[in-house]
Amino acid sequence: MTRPADPELLQRLKVHQRAYYPVGEEPPTGALMTLTDVDLSEVDLSGLDLGGVILHNAVLDHAVLRGTDLHRTTIVDCSIREAELTGANLYKAELNRDSLRGSRLERANLDGLEGANIDLRGADLTGASVRWVTLFGCDLSDATLRNLQLDCTTFADCVMRDTDVSGSVGSLDGASRINVGSDSSPVWLEGDAVIDWFRRHDAGVRAFVPH
Repeated sequence: MTRPADPELLQRLKVHQRAYYPVGEEPPTGALMTLTDVDLSEVDLSGLDLGGVILHNAVLDHAVLRGTDLHRTTIVDCSIREAELTGANLYKAELNRDSLRGSRLERANLDGLEGANIDLRGADLTGASVRWVTLFGCDLSDATLRNLQLDCTTFADCVMRDTDVSGSVGSLDGASRINVGSDSSPVWLEGDAVIDWFRRHDAGVRAFVPH
């Protein structure tokens, strides 16, 4: 059962967006809105514009962010477990030490996203666009990465045990390094071995070649 967003939060977002989108200018750093230690669990934020917002130590477990605009957001130390982010826009977002375990990100736009130490176990990213994305130290065990759109995508020091990558197409950066083994018996792959692993799991990937 979801609950509506707080009217005060919605008003703060309106003020933030008026400052964040000055006509003909780049967003000023001072206009960024920060949400710290807030509980947004089970809140319906579908379709809202949270572009440029900073989320720190926030709880969004079971929240609904279907089609929500999260471009250029900074999300740190947040719990976003089993949340609904289908079709969300996380273009050039920065994530660090977050948990999106069991969340749904089907058809989400993750282009340009940079993420470190993210728990994505059991998450569903089917059909997402992950071009020019860098994931470092992330756990994608049991995640569904089917039909991804890849381009110079980097999985650096990521765990991909029992990860479904079938149908994904595009290019992987040569810096990719993944662990497909267990915690007790890790099996690290890098370089061409990563490409081969994706291909053996029905993904049409190739090594990225700069133009």
